[in-house]
Amino acid sequence: MSQEALDELIHNSPKEIRADVRTLAQGLTTFTEQVGDDPDVFELEAALEKLGPEQEAAEKRVDAWVDENCKGRG
Repeated sequence: MSQEALDELIHNSPKEIRADVRTLAQGLTTFTEQVGDDPDVFELEAALEKLGPEQEAAEKRVDAWVDENCKGRG
């Protein structure tokens, strides 16, 4: 996903979860920069570990918001 697409996603996300969407987008950018074009399983694992607990927390908050506010989910 391009940086422009991520910026648009952040800009268009609901204000209640915008900070979390930004956190997830930054994590995705960091992850893709770390693994390069042809990563092996060890590089993938190391990159995932570097994302940290803030990524997991943001994902949980976005999931909870979607479950509560989007019909037809789940």
